Amino acid sequence: MGQYASNFTVPDKDAVTKHTNPKKANWITVHAVSSELSIAEVERLWYRFQQLGCNENGEIPEADLQSLPIQDDAFSRNILKKFMVNKKVTFENFVRGLKWCELSSVEEKVRGLFRMLYNSQPIPKAIFTKILERVYSQPQDKQNIGKTCDTIYKMMDPKNS
Repeated sequence: MGQYASNFTVPDKDAVTKHTNPKKANWITVHAVSSELSIAEVERLWYRFQQLGCNENGEIPEADLQSLPIQDDAFSRNILKKFMVNKKVTFENFVRGLKWCELSSVEEKVRGLFRMLYNSQPIPKAIFTKILERVYSQPQDKQNIGKTCDTIYKMMDPKNS
């Protein structure tokens, strides 16, 4: 996922927070310009980020993330690892991550998610089959899991199918 995470994580030295902070009037505007999103979109994202529990600097520190129930989920932990280069999730990285999700093709998203699920390694078919078994919980759906897995692997990862 490193190749994907580099699209939305910004090193502190390049961050827009060098030029602003949540108390300044230009906080939303600076993030809108840097992310190329509308002011209305950035305002909505800022509201959501505040709901997630950001501090007065517009960051969610690692210590705060450790107490969230997402730590019990391997997928969520792997996503956070990509954001935690600086031991925090910044609003700028949050915005960039969501923009990546919005603009990326379905194939890019699936490839990125595959990498996230298995610590940047390709997911073995056996593990992916277990994932599909959880997704398709109805008995009539379970009979097609093998075919579904084979089809997805042929499309997304021909060398491992």
